[in-house]
Amino acid sequence: MDTTMLIIIIVVLLVVAVSTSGYFQFREQQKAERRQRFSKFNYRAREGQDLYDRFADLPIGAASRKVILQYIAANLKKALQVEPGATQLSDTLNDILQRISSPELPADKQRLRPPSDPQEAVVLMGRVKSLMRYIHKIGRVPGIDIGAASNGINHLKRVYLTLQTQTYVSIGKKKLSEKAYPQALIAFENAKKLLLRQNIADDETQQQLQELDKLVEDAKHQHAPPNPEVAIEGEDEESLDLGDSDELFQPKKKW
Repeated sequence: MDTTMLIIIIVVLLVVAVSTSGYFQFREQQKAERRQRFSKFNYRAREGQDLYDRFADLPIGAASRKVILQYIAANLKKALQVEPGATQLSDTLNDILQRISSPELPADKQRLRPPSDPQEAVVLMGRVKSLMRYIHKIGRVPGIDIGAASNGINHLKRVYLTLQTQTYVSIGKKKLSEKAYPQALIAFENAKKLLLRQNIADDETQQQLQELDKLVEDAKHQHAPPNPEVAIEGEDEESLDLGDSDELFQPKKKW
């Protein structure tokens, strides 16, 4: 009897130990999963904030900023659902929600001033293209304003087109200074084609077209070969007389 009871007690203790161990493992697994989910949402919010800050001084438009802020807010809310005690995230969320109601920044009211250096302009074009892809990706997330995402992408396309146009102009000027006239003409013609796709009724666009036409004319004038009648002075038709033309086609005499 004593032996039987002892065996039963041992079995019960083993079951309790295994159950307790499993319970603690389950709790630790839940904590690990919760930390992983929190890190994921917090990372997405930080990624959006970093992108938002990098374009603070460029006129990317209120619609694009609104979409980014909405994405940040959505991920902060999810992070707070996982960790309700994260007071710092709660304060950040309140700030983001206030900015969503008025997303426009001073830079959005200004015209884009592309860099004069073609290489810097190309880098900036890459940044704008990456931003367009980002807005397109997060614009499909539930809770994001689809209309704002569409408007933001259209605005960024215009910004990219402006950058592309000015980059061609900068390349053309550089080639013109290097006396590489054919390459300069190609760059100016490409810039003109892109400029005509923009709002040609705009006064600034008209001014850019006039300046571009002048650059094209300058490049054509400098590239044009000299006129022989002007380049060779003091020669007339008589000075170019070759004599009897028949003699030119006679076989040479053997000496």
